[in-house]
Amino acid sequence: MSTAHDVDTKGACAPPDCDSANWLKQHQDAGVDRLTPAAIHAKLEKLHQVDNQVEQLDADRAAAPTRTVEDTINWLKQHKTEKAKSSHFIESLLHWFRDEPEDNAAGPQLPLEWAQETLNVLWHERSYAVLNAPFFVDMMHGRRIVHSGLLADVADDVGADFKLWLDEFFAQVCLAHVVKDRLLDEKARTSRKAIRVVTQYDQLQALYEASLALDVHSPAFAAKVLECFNEVEATLRDEAAAVADVNPMVMTPALENEAFCAVFSNLDTTDPTGVYVAKLVAWMKNAVARDEFDAFMALFNPEVKDALGGNWMQEYAEHLHRLEPFAIEFHCSIVYSRSRADVVAPLADPTQP
Repeated sequence: MSTAHDVDTKGACAPPDCDSANWLKQHQDAGVDRLTPAAIHAKLEKLHQVDNQVEQLDADRAAAPTRTVEDTINWLKQHKTEKAKSSHFIESLLHWFRDEPEDNAAGPQLPLEWAQETLNVLWHERSYAVLNAPFFVDMMHGRRIVHSGLLADVADDVGADFKLWLDEFFAQVCLAHVVKDRLLDEKARTSRKAIRVVTQYDQLQALYEASLALDVHSPAFAAKVLECFNEVEATLRDEAAAVADVNPMVMTPALENEAFCAVFSNLDTTDPTGVYVAKLVAWMKNAVARDEFDAFMALFNPEVKDALGGNWMQEYAEHLHRLEPFAIEFHCSIVYSRSRADVVAPLADPTQP
């Protein structure tokens, strides 16, 4: 299976109906209401008051392990209720939205060298490196959970939450693909040259579908999740490398920067990729310097910033909260496909008896 991002033709993954199962299958051959600032601030205050304990799953949640991905995404859309969750990290991010002034200049641009030193990338690598980065963090945490062996003994509701988190992860990979298609459109607009990106998804499709039918407690499920992560990682890295290699033939640093900025400055509050954009912003909060983060946030118009600080971030916070029963320490363990490194604290003081 190969997929093509072509700026001259729209991809099979239409933004309003982007679910991971259908999206992957479609690639084998090839409304959010605007919220007022007052309403957003009320939601932010409510998020600060939400108890971090996992609520008892309702009848719909109990059925989650047997749902298809399409059912899961539809279920999520129907359950955007008051079951918002937040961690200290999400609270700090929401605090930034609450305090940030609403004024925004028209058509802002990032500095040409924005985040290149921080992320250790060159101009022709930056766009895809940024768009893919949150998924590498997700896979790091997912691998740590699997390697810990905790899935074998978790309660059914916690296991259901992990499966739902995995479903949402793949749905967000699909949403990122939509954003990448828009980036290619903008690159064609600025350079008047089309870049066609072809990516193989056959193996990822097969692994993902195989994982859906497995018991979350079984060793087979754990092994399949790791295979899925390895394939996602390889796919994203190959895709990014291909685009980075062709970029200097078509783009300049200024044109690439203009295209990247336009993707985010053109967003509106009804955009179906909102939860992915919130995921990207949440990753960026810890990954880049404060002035770089502020420059990126300046790309959004005030209404979109309200959505980011409101329903988009609320949906992402609920997604992130699904891993909290596993007591993830987000800054003390680095896990890759074949190796891991844990920071153990506190360390014993050899000078003390």
